Amino acid sequence: MPATIALTGLTLSVALGFGRLFADARFLPPVLLATLVGHGVAWWCRRNDLPTPIAAVATLGAVGLIASWTVLGHTTAYGVPLPLTVRDGLEMLGAARAQFSTVRAPAAVLPGFVLATVLAIGVSAFMADWAAFRLQATFEAIIPAFTLFIFTAALGTSRHRTWAVTIFVAAALSFLVVHGLARSNRAGAWFGGQPATGRSALVRTAVGLGGLALGLGLLLGPLVPGPESAIVKYKNRPNGPSNRATISPLVDIRGRLVDQARIEVFTVKSSVKSYWRLTSLDTFNGTIWSSNDTYRETKGTIRSTEPLVPDLPTATAEQEFSVSGLASIWLPAAFRPERIEGIDDVSYNQDTASLITPADTTDGSIYTVRSSVPQLTPELLATAPAQAPQEVVTRYLALPPVAERVRAEAHRVTDAAATPYAKARSLQDYFHRGFKYNLDAQPGHDERALENFLFRTREGYCEQYAGAYAVMARTIGLPTRVAVGFTPGELQSDGTYHVRDEHAHAWPEVYLHNFGWVAFEPTPGRGAPNATAYTGRPEAQDERGNASTAETTAPPTTAPGAGEDGPTTVPDLGSGADSVDASEDEHAGLTGFEKTALAALALVVVWAIVVPLLHLQRRRSRRSAPGTAAQVLADWADTSEVLSAAGIARQPSETMTEYADRASRSAGLQPDPSKALRSLAKDAALAAYTEGDVPDEIVDRASLSAKTVRTAVLDQVSVTDRVAWWLDPRPLIGTDRAG
Repeated sequence: MPATIALTGLTLSVALGFGRLFADARFLPPVLLATLVGHGVAWWCRRNDLPTPIAAVATLGAVGLIASWTVLGHTTAYGVPLPLTVRDGLEMLGAARAQFSTVRAPAAVLPGFVLATVLAIGVSAFMADWAAFRLQATFEAIIPAFTLFIFTAALGTSRHRTWAVTIFVAAALSFLVVHGLARSNRAGAWFGGQPATGRSALVRTAVGLGGLALGLGLLLGPLVPGPESAIVKYKNRPNGPSNRATISPLVDIRGRLVDQARIEVFTVKSSVKSYWRLTSLDTFNGTIWSSNDTYRETKGTIRSTEPLVPDLPTATAEQEFSVSGLASIWLPAAFRPERIEGIDDVSYNQDTASLITPADTTDGSIYTVRSSVPQLTPELLATAPAQAPQEVVTRYLALPPVAERVRAEAHRVTDAAATPYAKARSLQDYFHRGFKYNLDAQPGHDERALENFLFRTREGYCEQYAGAYAVMARTIGLPTRVAVGFTPGELQSDGTYHVRDEHAHAWPEVYLHNFGWVAFEPTPGRGAPNATAYTGRPEAQDERGNASTAETTAPPTTAPGAGEDGPTTVPDLGSGADSVDASEDEHAGLTGFEKTALAALALVVVWAIVVPLLHLQRRRSRRSAPGTAAQVLADWADTSEVLSAAGIARQPSETMTEYADRASRSAGLQPDPSKALRSLAKDAALAAYTEGDVPDEIVDRASLSAKTVRTAVLDQVSVTDRVAWWLDPRPLIGTDRAG
């Protein structure tokens, strides 16, 4: 029973580790329940001597019931699963599989992902129980949990990763020790007749490995990667707490659109209809769009530093927001905000024109914003000069290497235009000729994805359109960034716009000197309010959920023109770029795969050094006991270990002599080694029942016999096998490698 509890604890440590993949803890109750039920049913089946196939069906069936009650409860009849339950479950899993390549951790707690996690935990629980207690294979029993741990480590965020590593390693070692003790008790005497010495050695080894696990967790935990693009890190205001991390509003956009489209994220009552903007992304590294900016606390009044033309026509937008399901630190607002009231400790970044709070989420916030919305016309924008401030040019024209055919296409489309505004408008209109909106398009804006979008498929959603526009605009000298937010939403009779996940959107903004950042709309089927005059695009958004209209269009998405790794928006409420912790920058130049490889390599190196040293220490400790009898028993133990590694382990019911006879035949030993093994068994049996010393000639004979047998066995195996034996930790925890 203690070993079952320890194994359950190991699976629970992995279940908790899935928190690095999800945006919040709502996934946890079904997963924890599946863990407990899976191990509980497997234990009950063993206790009642049920065959393995029946135990497998019972365990996985019980986990399936947990999944149907917790995830698919709406498809059951009084808790009884129906064919509809199976059908909906398969559809959820299919949707989760489709979203897996586009959603980045921490993902929204979508039913498909939770269902997949519950089933994975259930399978892991049964496989671990089967290996540990039916096959009596201690080390192999941790493999199912280890596989899931690697999955969460490779794909999860950096949240609590050090402690996730430490807790998992501690749980694994706890199980190995407890199960090893249980097996040693069943196997009888340790080292042929001295159980006290063996047990204490096992406990000492466990304590040492436990300390090693803690050290490795603290040292290597930071190396275990997470897709940093899914996490937003920044410092709080000067008198607030230190670095925090929050979820990027872009990491699970596609999941919102497909599975959570009908979820309301906020409502807003506004005197002016608008796109409700969250933030913007200004840096493109060839794969993803990101930003890294300093946020400073505002006392309500927001002052813009953009040099705008005097008397620029504007409309004042008074907005009343009530946020319910945004799950973000960003506060939506119409561009450009001038004042915010009703919420404390708001910080603002002038470069991205975005507002954030120090809270973990803005959900539950009620606040008002006053924005000054420019009323732009083609005539006004045509007066924008070609030059722009040097700081704008430096920051918003930077690009990694871009395919020459992409640059050529951008010039072909815009070379006939005489002004920056005309070029921006020509590039926008280019995407409304021959391009189609398609939410099923593959995400990404690396060089290959961009060329594929522009020259082959010509299909995508706003991720492709906003990102492609921004890249092409920069190649022709237009400072550009990608804005992220929501289209207006559904206007109801009380004058309130109800904004759902299906209204999420991304669009490009172009810097036109004297007018600041101006939004354009390259996405087919979309059009910003108050912008038709200069964009030429009629106001439009996704109307599939609007009960007041029968028109259905494909849904928009909010994505940053990024690659498959998702964007990183890193606001900093400190002193600027230097305020990011050095610990976060240490591996900034490495990809997630490279960091995984680095962590794996470090673990391999540590393993290759530590495990052989522990083997040597274990052999030395055998000879540290007082009396010459202990030396004979140590020679027997070393020889038995080599035979066990070769696949000839001693059975619990065998005496030493019986084991020596069987091992001689099984190993095919020649007469001299066979005689030496039988002689060693007799000497070890004598020593096992002797306290203190045995004659020196027995000690010398046992040492020579042990050397003869080990040499004969090792001569029959390859160098690779010998190395594998030295790297095998199972003898350190009292587990026979051969069963």
